[in-house]
Amino acid sequence: MSLNLEAFYNLFLNITIPVKIVIYVLTFCIIFFYTPNSMKVFAKFLCNLLFWDFSTHVLWLGFHAFPMMPRMCFRLDGFLASFYFNELLGHIFFSTFFINTVNASIAIFLSFQFRLLMIKYGQLTCKNMKIYIYGYCIGLHLLVTSVLIGLYTTWPLNVDSHPDSKLEENLFCYKPRAMESQVFILFFIAFLVLVVIGITAFVALSFREVNKNRNLIGEKTAKMQKVFLGSLIFLSGFPINIGGIPCIIMCVVFYFPEVPNAQLIVVICFLVASIHGPIMCVSTLILFKPYRTPILRFVKKMSRFAQIGPLNFGISRLIAVVAILSQLKMISVFLCSVTYAFQVMRYERLADWQSSGLFPRVTLCGFDIRVPNQYQKYTMECTLPIFVFLFFYLPGLALFTVVNIGYWIWLSIFPLTFFNEELPIKMSMRGILVSNINPNTVLRCRDPAQQTEDQHPARVSLPFDKVIQIKEEIDIEVDEKPHFVTECENHSEVLVKAMKREKAFKERVKYHSMSAEEKRAYNQRRAERYRQQRDLEKQVLKKRVKEATEDELLLVAKIVQKRSHRAEMARMRYAKMTPQQKREHNQKRNKYYNLGSRVKKEPTDSPSRNQSDLLLTMTSVSLSTHVQLHKKVTKRTLKNAKRRQIPLYLEKCSQEEVQQYLDMQKRQKARNQRSKYHSMSPEERKVYNQRRTESYRKQRADEKALLEKRVGDATEAEIVELSKCIEKRQERAEKAKRRYAKMTPEQKRAHNQKRTECYRRQRERRAEEERNVQEASGALPDACDEYLDCVLGA
Repeated sequence: MSLNLEAFYNLFLNITIPVKIVIYVLTFCIIFFYTPNSMKVFAKFLCNLLFWDFSTHVLWLGFHAFPMMPRMCFRLDGFLASFYFNELLGHIFFSTFFINTVNASIAIFLSFQFRLLMIKYGQLTCKNMKIYIYGYCIGLHLLVTSVLIGLYTTWPLNVDSHPDSKLEENLFCYKPRAMESQVFILFFIAFLVLVVIGITAFVALSFREVNKNRNLIGEKTAKMQKVFLGSLIFLSGFPINIGGIPCIIMCVVFYFPEVPNAQLIVVICFLVASIHGPIMCVSTLILFKPYRTPILRFVKKMSRFAQIGPLNFGISRLIAVVAILSQLKMISVFLCSVTYAFQVMRYERLADWQSSGLFPRVTLCGFDIRVPNQYQKYTMECTLPIFVFLFFYLPGLALFTVVNIGYWIWLSIFPLTFFNEELPIKMSMRGILVSNINPNTVLRCRDPAQQTEDQHPARVSLPFDKVIQIKEEIDIEVDEKPHFVTECENHSEVLVKAMKREKAFKERVKYHSMSAEEKRAYNQRRAERYRQQRDLEKQVLKKRVKEATEDELLLVAKIVQKRSHRAEMARMRYAKMTPQQKREHNQKRNKYYNLGSRVKKEPTDSPSRNQSDLLLTMTSVSLSTHVQLHKKVTKRTLKNAKRRQIPLYLEKCSQEEVQQYLDMQKRQKARNQRSKYHSMSPEERKVYNQRRTESYRKQRADEKALLEKRVGDATEAEIVELSKCIEKRQERAEKAKRRYAKMTPEQKRAHNQKRTECYRRQRERRAEEERNVQEASGALPDACDEYLDCVLGA
């Protein structure tokens, strides 16, 4: 049973540890590249926890500690231990297991502790204390690690001093039931128990703070904090239950090594504790949506790979690895050794080798040795080195195959993030796999002259020349640049244009295959859909800026972009016209504008469609003109910066550096103004404050008038001023939020009361103004109007 347990233990670790390391590396990559800003603090503590267990698996990749109970000793196995072993190396290796376990428990403890700190004092306070937090975490890790190492050094026992003289090789032993072992084991168990108690206390306090400050932080923030706490509790359950409890059981068995089945208990605890890290990694990737989305995207991409070949490539590589492992197993059965080639390094005599009886490793060889005047025949015992070669060749081949599979998986997940390769993607109009193409990929457009007829099959009953004509219309843009498109600034534009051309081609083919009645019904539906879209755009553009919602503002941006694109295309078409065509176009355009002016002079209750189109055209804002105006403002800003005597080293710097210098000048100017104000007399201060108040009042009136305007009536300059106004208000709101976050609960309560009182006075003042306006205009209140209507109706 001991031999079977040892073989199962080493085989399980040899197979699972490389898989676990791959899972860890994949988890670290996904956390590093896909963590949003709202989860960065949580991700740092999570990576701290995963790092310690990952380092344990890296060490156990080449070394395995097999217990030799009832003796308080361990044998160091593994392929690295076959090359070199030292008793000190065994103790160092086994001490890292306890060090990583303790540091992992500290990482869990710190996660809950700083989650409570963030809930109680806010994220801004934690950011300001970032240096102290990092110092505290590092100091706590170093302190506990140093104490653990100091206690561990008193526990080991020299193998020569062990009471059992018949010891095997690669052993390192410990003092059984000594005072030193009691101190170390009790410290280790007590530390794990205290960590669990501390985590329980922090969880209770965190939920208490969330419920206590629910009215201050808001319902949404409270719910988010509870979700983070629940996720942290769920993830911490794996290292505590699957990792911590087996470690405590092992420590008890270490102190009582003579209990029945002690060796089996320790082996099971080792194996169970080694799987909690990968389970936590998989749970992390499944639990959080930012990490789950790349995995689902990769799985979806892999499902498409089955249609184009890479999945078959991966399956063939996996089959090769399985075949190599099967051959190694067969050779191990023949030679009665799992690590035959590595054991050759340790054996000095042929008598130490065990034989299975299935296949020889040594044989009798005949040699002819020349002596004077004759040859003497000798028979010697020699080894068969081919098996040593196979034992090194097959694992090496398996290693290279696994690396190749990992490289293939890496390229599948991150195709162009780390590898700046030019992928030749041939785009045909039959179909494009959008999900398999990275927007940063250098696309290559095929020359239409090289395309064959079967690449654009006509599957409808149309004349062949008609299909070719439609296909040539689609490939007009590609004909302008028939070679590889490598100069594009944004290669996703090429992909979008190709998709639009493909869709337009299909729509044209479908339209030409319709009957006359189907075409008429299709045109009516399309015209009705466009009319509804124009009515919606008109309704949105008539709204005031302050009354528009965020979705409506986004719709306005899309309308502006679409109309600017339409205007740009119209200018391009006009530039390609002949003089006669331009003359006819201008006449038609003047007639259209004259009709619009007559309609505006004679308004009707139901405006015609031409009138609505004209109004939408007149109220649209050209995005290209806005961009040009923004460039002019930027150029004027740089010109003003040069006029303000910017230093020479900033003459050729970027706009951001110039803006930083200007901000510094503004702060210096503000300090000078404050010192100048404090040096004024009371009369001068009064005049200055009146002049400043008047300028602020005028500025607020201008902003109010600008916000009262309709979105469609704003000019280019007003749009720029409006954007500045909105940015200024957003900055003011952000500063108010930061000030509010720094307040104590009492200050927040007083601030909220003051704010409510201010809003109440504003509402009363507004109602008073409305009543005054109604009294001045002679209008009756709504209740009186309803009463008169009822009387007159009776």
